[in-house]
Amino acid sequence: MFFNLLIIFNLFTFSLANVDENQNTNDGPYLFHTEEGIVGKWVEDSVLIQEVVTANSYPKLKSRFNFKFELDALKQDFSEQLDYVQEYEGIDSLVAFSDIHGQYDLYIELLRANGIIDNDLNWSYGTGHIVIVGDIFDRGDKVTEVLWHVFGLEKQAEKDGGKIHLVLGNHEVMVLNNDLRYIHDKYKVTEELTGTTYNQLYADNTILGQWLRSKPVAIKINDMIFAHGGLSPTLVNQNVSIEKINKTFADQILGQDRASILSDEFLELLYRSNGPIWYRGYFYDDNFTEQSIDSVLNYYNANHAIVGHCSYDSVITRFNNKIFGVDTSIKRGKNGEVLKWNSNGYSKGTLTGEVKALPKATTFQ
Repeated sequence: MFFNLLIIFNLFTFSLANVDENQNTNDGPYLFHTEEGIVGKWVEDSVLIQEVVTANSYPKLKSRFNFKFELDALKQDFSEQLDYVQEYEGIDSLVAFSDIHGQYDLYIELLRANGIIDNDLNWSYGTGHIVIVGDIFDRGDKVTEVLWHVFGLEKQAEKDGGKIHLVLGNHEVMVLNNDLRYIHDKYKVTEELTGTTYNQLYADNTILGQWLRSKPVAIKINDMIFAHGGLSPTLVNQNVSIEKINKTFADQILGQDRASILSDEFLELLYRSNGPIWYRGYFYDDNFTEQSIDSVLNYYNANHAIVGHCSYDSVITRFNNKIFGVDTSIKRGKNGEVLKWNSNGYSKGTLTGEVKALPKATTFQ
């Protein structure tokens, strides 16, 4: 009880002696489920701030971080939202892009330009569906900002009859599995200030960690299949369904030890280069043919595969629009595009909001 009284309605600050005074690191918030309730931690001007999130304190937190959701959204049981099948029919409009890699400002600019959000960063895409085909994490320094915006946009979209789909990429899985090779230096400061490793800020006792663990690795919308790297012919040869992919990642891969994953033949298949988060064969395998993609599409009863992971300067296509690559190098912080689909067919949207036609095939190396 003594500790409850200490923590409730009080603010704790911790400074790090070896942090440069001029660095002014800002990060967070990270929200944890504890015996005291939801506890928020964030870094403000290289100082760690911690407080219990209550009905009284939440409005200030919401304003501070421009959250697009109410306190009730933080109290959801995300395990109840697990849907391994991930098939959606009758969708009339869709936008897909990938590999944001912490480039929050460019991400916001791209969404605004293409009518997905308004000037106040609120959902404005009606009943449309947005697919982020993996890799919000790593490289850039505003990963947390992107995650919380997607989290809030998801709630707003659902109210309008639309939907945000976050498909897990290799960098989401890496962070959840404590492979932190690509985190920005800013997050190393956060680790020191919080006294924990970066992956523990997304552990299963955190709100963002629970939310991420509810997300799929592969989905199907109308006649389109989505996976960060792609669904390989090897998966088809072993009769691996989208449902099995999602269930296996959720139950046996996310947050698990690498050695234990690689000790199992099937888990290793999903986890490595022929699995859906690392596969690059659609673009990098010289032996990949139109017959190869036809075998994949026929197995999953689809006509198009939409993937990220392989970086180009623009949305690319292969084999008469059977494959779309939507990693348009947002990670560099300079350019980006989105793939658009509606009753008029496929097109691409640019940072200026211009809508351009797509060729039936892209010449690339």
